[in-house]
Amino acid sequence: MRRSSGLPEIGSYKPISVLSMEPIAITGIKDINSGEPTTLGLEGGSLGTGASWMWYEGSCEGKLLGSGATLTISPLRTTNVFVRAVGQKNTPCIYAEVRVKQGSIAPTAILGRNEICEGERNITLSVSGGKLVAQAKWVWYAGSCAGERLGEGAFIQVSPVKTTTYFVRAENGDDITMCQSLLVSVKSRSTNPNAIEGPQIVNYGGGSNLKIVGGYLAPGAKWVWYKGSGANMKAVGNGTVFATGPLYQKEVFSIRAEGGCSQTSFISRSISVVNGSHQVLAGKNKGKSSLILNGGVNFTEITNIEKTDNYMISVGYGGRLGGFVRAKLSGKNTSASFQTDDVSVMNYNFPGYYEYNGQIVDKRSGYTAGMFFGGHMLSGYLAGGYGSRELLWGIDQYDYGSGGFHYSGYAKHIASSFKGAELEVGVMLRLGFINIMGGASNIKFKYTDFNLGIGINL
Repeated sequence: MRRSSGLPEIGSYKPISVLSMEPIAITGIKDINSGEPTTLGLEGGSLGTGASWMWYEGSCEGKLLGSGATLTISPLRTTNVFVRAVGQKNTPCIYAEVRVKQGSIAPTAILGRNEICEGERNITLSVSGGKLVAQAKWVWYAGSCAGERLGEGAFIQVSPVKTTTYFVRAENGDDITMCQSLLVSVKSRSTNPNAIEGPQIVNYGGGSNLKIVGGYLAPGAKWVWYKGSGANMKAVGNGTVFATGPLYQKEVFSIRAEGGCSQTSFISRSISVVNGSHQVLAGKNKGKSSLILNGGVNFTEITNIEKTDNYMISVGYGGRLGGFVRAKLSGKNTSASFQTDDVSVMNYNFPGYYEYNGQIVDKRSGYTAGMFFGGHMLSGYLAGGYGSRELLWGIDQYDYGSGGFHYSGYAKHIASSFKGAELEVGVMLRLGFINIMGGASNIKFKYTDFNLGIGINL
């Protein structure tokens, strides 16, 4: 078995065969007006190791037009376009005729604002690119190409009251080019809420939920909550409902719509606090032990925290000093049919091969136990146990001569899979009835990942 230890864990790597195969046909629009762009592509064919698609004009040995799986050209006259794979062994050329009609050239774009606010008027749109021939004119439409005719000329002013698509094309009798279009979105404006619902008096250390009544939030805008007044105002949350959290003195909460076309003015609500001799919620539990339940996720990178299929469950007990046990489980039950460090083409004991199809499964499991220590609100923790991590590559298995028929499975990537002793370190934050745990895990000092969870204290 061939092996390679330099394989990346995540990427767009896709192995290819040694020899190239010529395409079946050249695809794309082949009847165009002079100067109009057209993008040509390939149907069928494959590239061997180190090979590239090369495009030519006039003949297979003609002027080089470009390389790659597609080619965009804007010919001024009818021409033949040839393509072949160039590498260790070149394939034969195939070709297509691009027929060019002489006449006006369609514009390449419409210049102008594609978003305006409700009530704005006289928005200027102008033609970019293209060419007029003889008596041709630029003609503008709304709604569709050849829809509501708006006028003629290289630019036009519009005052849409709703989102509208504008079109322009060159016209001269039967000489009509393709249209160019621009969608102009009309964004509505937000309006103030009528009021804020919620208690005006709470007990010391208590909190409340505030909710807005009425108002309109325009697309792209959001409700933003603020705490304080005057120069001391600070943004504290978003949405129609806001939880104040524990309050220990009189506070003012305000909200307004922000973003989109405009922001509204503030509306506010004051909340007074009574029974000031009561202790803070966290203080009531100070020095007491509690049952700790916590659930969360394992992830290899901070950017992957929302994409992981690996989860953890923790159960513990204690106050300033305590212990916990933890299990890490994978949400994927996928298993590998074989293991390898090499996902390039590889022979089996039957005439066939496999190749990496871009799929990746990251499986994590572990069982650890440890202690936490420190303050009642903020503690550090240390744990040890046994864990494993498997990296599975998605594999398509082919049979030579099968006409493309294949089976899909998974291969375990040896260099990125580990099992053995696991060590964990992290911190736990307890806020009243809520706890947050976060830290890092290491298997045999070879693989490190991170975990984050939230739970309750009972």
